[in-house]
Amino acid sequence: MHYLKTYLTVILLLFFWQQAFSQLKNQDGFGLGLESGSFLGQSDFGRSATFSPNIMGFLRYSISGPFHGEISAGYGQIIHKDIYETTIYPVQNRIFISPFSMKYINPYAYAGVGFLYYEVSKVPQIADKSAAKNEWTGFAPIGLGLQVRLADNLALEINGGYSYLLTDVIDAVDAGEYDGFWSFSTGISVAFPSGSADSDGDGIINSQEENLGINPDNPDTDNDGLTDYDELYRYKTRPQNSDSDLDGLNDYDEIFTYKSNPNLSDTDDDGLKDPFEINEYKTNPLKADTDEDGLNDNDEINKFKTDPLAADTDNDKIKDGEELNSYKTDPLNADSDMDKLSDGDEILTYKTDPLIADSDGGTLNDGMEIEKGTNPLDKSDDVVEPKLLGAGIGIPVIMKGVYFRTNSSEISTESEIFLQDVVNTLKDFPEAKIEIRGHTDNTGDANYNFQLSQDRADAVKEYLVHNGIDPFRIASIGFGETKPIAENDTKVGRQKNRRIEFVRTE
Repeated sequence: MHYLKTYLTVILLLFFWQQAFSQLKNQDGFGLGLESGSFLGQSDFGRSATFSPNIMGFLRYSISGPFHGEISAGYGQIIHKDIYETTIYPVQNRIFISPFSMKYINPYAYAGVGFLYYEVSKVPQIADKSAAKNEWTGFAPIGLGLQVRLADNLALEINGGYSYLLTDVIDAVDAGEYDGFWSFSTGISVAFPSGSADSDGDGIINSQEENLGINPDNPDTDNDGLTDYDELYRYKTRPQNSDSDLDGLNDYDEIFTYKSNPNLSDTDDDGLKDPFEINEYKTNPLKADTDEDGLNDNDEINKFKTDPLAADTDNDKIKDGEELNSYKTDPLNADSDMDKLSDGDEILTYKTDPLIADSDGGTLNDGMEIEKGTNPLDKSDDVVEPKLLGAGIGIPVIMKGVYFRTNSSEISTESEIFLQDVVNTLKDFPEAKIEIRGHTDNTGDANYNFQLSQDRADAVKEYLVHNGIDPFRIASIGFGETKPIAENDTKVGRQKNRRIEFVRTE
């Protein structure tokens, strides 16, 4: 008896609390329903074995979150075969809790308080004469139920429970213990959600979700791992599309994995879309200059062809950005002027010009001077080289000691003494490379003159190769009459134009 009084006290408190609370929080609409089933009495005669009919209509409303309230009224009978029959008219207020958020099945538990009017229509033989045969009494229902979704706003209701009565004379016998009854019902409920209903519990009301094209029954409409609420109000992304910026990356991955901006396809504004940086180039989508060399990742990849992950692509100790912007050197070539010194060594160590092979304008390039121990910034200490190697790289020298027979590429005998000196000089300077150029005057056919100049240049090269000079050190080319150095209308001028030039190339 004591535990029953305690239970009823708690239920009464819940009843009054729920009434006050629901007035403030009842913003999710309401539902109507009708159910029927059976009652089994629990009285001084024990539990009745006869299932008695009942019918109940109810109004259900939201309170907050998983809590709902219900006001119901009905009619039923409690029949204990051959002993007593009682008709009851219950009116109750129940609190429902639905702890699980499932789409099609919704289990719930309920408890509440109510009042009922009863009439004992068949009185047992041992009835107390003083016991009331009809009156109002209180009761407290408790039980479990299940909603099965049939349509958007239509559900099948199945529930069962027990109701404690605040009387012991439902059977017209007073034995000192409260009576009660078991109930088992099935029915149909129809929901009428309000404009502020939130079916999926994502924090956005149904009407707003429908206006935005969001699924009101799915808290994550685009299934990207972010709730619709977070997408709308926290991240400002599109809950209708798992890839808000259409860059090929899921919004969730951008926010939590890559830390990129899910609303910008190019987070660092470097001209490369985030997925290309992440998946193809392996650059940092949050940083326009991944290798911090002073060049934008997109420019490195598409304009300069440098490595966006290596600050010094050619490994010459100078960052790519400095090579391009400050020194004008080639970031893809460690030795821009091909003098066999890296750009970094020229700039940082020797202070020479990385764009000029011979910084002091002498006869040796910077690399040769460093190798020989001379100063590449002072041409006065350059090693004096034979005139036949030219006055410097790229400067032609006329070889006056080389002669040919008339209209022939055959070298005259007297030229061999001079050419042998050339052989000896090239052997003394094995790093030197030369180009032999043949020229003619304008006498005769131009095509013939061109071929004659080529044949004479080839003949000189053949002589040098035959005497031990590596053919890869020598190039030969004929220019015919196209590059005169004097007038062709005099004998002296034509003689000057018929010549062999040596040009040092390295």
